[in-house]
Amino acid sequence: MKDYSEVLQVPNWDFVNEIIYNDIKYFHGEGCGSFLQSLLRNDKSIVFGHYHIRFELIYAVNRFAMCCGWLGDDNSIAFDYAKSFIKKPILGCGVVLNNLPILIPMN
Repeated sequence: MKDYSEVLQVPNWDFVNEIIYNDIKYFHGEGCGSFLQSLLRNDKSIVFGHYHIRFELIYAVNRFAMCCGWLGDDNSIAFDYAKSFIKKPILGCGVVLNNLPILIPMN
């Protein structure tokens, strides 16, 4: 299988599932189902991206956890893997501006 960087023709990009930036931990969508527990286990605020069925922001212990929707096309072949268990995904994105989380629903 080809690497993401080869398929997308971005040879200098580094694809990772999590990263810490400005003392906030960003994850790919896996594990968002128990994101309150994830927030309590981490010593940083956390953001889960690309999560099809949850769009939520919580605060606890002076930190936040933001679970974003996704911005894909649920009619595309790329979404076929999830059609059997997700009826309608949540379209939205999350932004962290000046260390403040913002959820933006999309239509």
